[in-house]
Amino acid sequence: MSITATNASLTTDVIPPFSIDDSTLANDQYLVYNSTTEKFENKALSVGGAVAITGATNLGAGSGVFESASTHTLQFKSIIGGAGITMSSDATSVTITNDQVGTSVVEAGNNLGAGTGIFGSISGSPATMNFKSLVQGSNITITNDANTITIANTNVIEVHTFKVNFDGTGNVLNTADLPAGWSTSIAGNVITVTHTVGRNLKNVTYLGHDAGTTAFQLRYPTSGFQATVPDTGSSTLSTTQFKINVNSSVTGADLSGHCIVNTVF
Repeated sequence: MSITATNASLTTDVIPPFSIDDSTLANDQYLVYNSTTEKFENKALSVGGAVAITGATNLGAGSGVFESASTHTLQFKSIIGGAGITMSSDATSVTITNDQVGTSVVEAGNNLGAGTGIFGSISGSPATMNFKSLVQGSNITITNDANTITIANTNVIEVHTFKVNFDGTGNVLNTADLPAGWSTSIAGNVITVTHTVGRNLKNVTYLGHDAGTTAFQLRYPTSGFQATVPDTGSSTLSTTQFKINVNSSVTGADLSGHCIVNTVF
């Protein structure tokens, strides 16, 4: 209802009286017509009978959701779920769900034992664990599959033995106790050995059995009875074969005795 202040209205119109309550009088109040008392009364600004809200405040030290007021509209920020968080709402509530419930959050790593550690650091968001890589050095190979990492020494020394039996004249009779997969062929006193080591022969010695002393005598190949490795071409040592030229005397064994051949790869 408007209040008209012209001469005509003051003289001809009936203007409702004013009822000013001095005890509640304050700045920014409005005159509001009360149909019950048929008077204009001083009231605080209200909407639908309730006191109008002109602003809001974020309490506490967290991130506030109230942003500003525009005319009679309060404006609030929206809540967005970050990594591992899901937001949902219905008519009366907003639900914030942690998708990581039941899972462990790794915050640090540790190298156990006294060796060189492979754990490096944790960085980024979401957190990423950083590990050092393994680099192969001289004579080392590193291979891996879905579940394991294998570190191997390519310079491993392998030692294999077998037995040579001699006849009554001291010449080679046969061989025995060969490693699995090995075979021999004999031509006179020259024994050709085919092996499965995959590397060339590096050394050979003989332990000839002496029945008189019940001991084994350590002997080596000689210039007349040599151990040789075939050349497979372009000065390449064979990795599958070698030859030894032996008799009972060279190996320190008795006639009709035997010796143990020690091979190093």
